[in-house]
Amino acid sequence: MRMYVFRAAVTLGVLLLVGLPLLCQETAAPATPPAPSASATQEQAPQAQNQTPEELRLNAYLETFNTVDLAGKIQLLEAAANDPIDQVVPVYGLAARYLVDNAQALPLDTELQLMVRLVLPRIQESGVSAYNSLLWQIFLAHDDILQRQVILANLAPVAVDDPQTRLNIASFLQAQLRRKQTGETISVQLALALVDALGKMNNAEFRPVLVETVIAQIDANITALAYEILGTLGEMPQAFGEVFRLAQGADKLDIYVAFVESEDVTTEDKVAFAQIVLNNILSTSIRDAETARVFIDIRVSAVRILSANNRPEFAPILVRHFNDAIVGYDRGTIERLVVIEAIAALGTTTSPVAAQRLTEFLNLINSYTQQDRPYDRQITLNTIENLRILQNVQSYNALFMVTILNYPVPLKDAAREALSAIAR
Repeated sequence: MRMYVFRAAVTLGVLLLVGLPLLCQETAAPATPPAPSASATQEQAPQAQNQTPEELRLNAYLETFNTVDLAGKIQLLEAAANDPIDQVVPVYGLAARYLVDNAQALPLDTELQLMVRLVLPRIQESGVSAYNSLLWQIFLAHDDILQRQVILANLAPVAVDDPQTRLNIASFLQAQLRRKQTGETISVQLALALVDALGKMNNAEFRPVLVETVIAQIDANITALAYEILGTLGEMPQAFGEVFRLAQGADKLDIYVAFVESEDVTTEDKVAFAQIVLNNILSTSIRDAETARVFIDIRVSAVRILSANNRPEFAPILVRHFNDAIVGYDRGTIERLVVIEAIAALGTTTSPVAAQRLTEFLNLINSYTQQDRPYDRQITLNTIENLRILQNVQSYNALFMVTILNYPVPLKDAAREALSAIAR
């Protein structure tokens, strides 16, 4: 009986709140009000008299919220749903604080969960970011995946200009990726909601974690969405390149493969990424044999991408690759095929820089031949053939020397063909 009376009183209070503006606007003052006593006049606060109907209603909401039970708070929020959001934002902020204060009960309390559903869309509607930290605490307290998805969907739009909330969401996604790396099972739905939230906030600071998301290969839909967001943010090759630079050893291969084998990446972006990768590896000291093998595999693949999309501006980086390959071949750490492909890559550039480097190399081989020092015939033949492709006049003398020195006939014939091509 007492509970019935209490709930009836709560309902009556909410109904009175709904009708408060009408009372304020339509109730006429008595024609001859009684004169107040001197003490009453002194004690009467002028503030209430100066408040607008909207302010009176807001204060009534706030005071009532603090005095009623949970069921009454929900009724109050349902009533406030009909008010313009700019007039009742503090009510929903107060409710968010209440949810945080009762966070431990949230996973099992259906009334609290209902309150979450009432609070979230109205705070999003307000566009006010002052309550983001409270919403994030509610997210952490809620273990229901569906509810967490709803929280993220409502939180992201109001967190665009909130660095701390952006960091919170990105860090939480990163933590999920770390868990997956250690073999734990993570929620695909939650990961998708986190990535989607990053996309809605559309900030370049998310590039690294989005790259990590792609590499983690959680789910095809998540990978595709991460690529889409990265594409919107721009400079995707640079984003992957930075993560590649920071990675260690064999981890670089995972990043490289994820990018160059993706159907979501354009050829142009793959070419740009290949340049970044090749430059990074050529600038990195390698101490162990296993890492060296991984790096060679990446270099060979990157060079093939550049060769298939030949441009003169690739020549400087391809010359560096060639120089390193020659040194490695002499030391026995790089196979002949790597050198041959490096020579062929220079031949595709049509660059004088490439022609100059291959000419210098042929001059070196000529000096070896004059001194009866050994040289690699296959590498020499490929050098001559690619000088023929480049058709640069500065190579003429070196090729002419091949025709008069003690070289096998096939090499002399290749040199004559190259000279004919240059002389045309």
